Amino acid sequence: MRDFDAATELLARSRSLFKEIGDTQGEAEALNGTANLLAESAEVRQALDTYQQALLLARQIRSPLDEAHALEGMARCQARTGNTRQAAIASLREALAIYQRIGAAETPAATRYLTRLEAGYA
Repeated sequence: MRDFDAATELLARSRSLFKEIGDTQGEAEALNGTANLLAESAEVRQALDTYQQALLLARQIRSPLDEAHALEGMARCQARTGNTRQAAIASLREALAIYQRIGAAETPAATRYLTRLEAGYA
């Protein structure tokens, strides 16, 4: 429904609740969700910062799927902000390696995006 303010508030509340009950994986998922929302609402730089927070937390708790989601999100933001395409490619390659290692459903889509990014189309 494109109600970014309401969605942002719900994600912030869910993150707070996850933190309160000690569910760090839920917190990492909420951070990734918040970053996705920020990227969708054209707050790309803020989204990149939030993905970086999610990445740190995911690595701390050893959650490979949350780590890969954060890395892929970072790659998409890096590509959109005009950062070096190489930084986006490096982030996406790292995400793809994790997806492949854990057999994630995201592998084919990430592979297609990496191909486009390497060809200069993304």
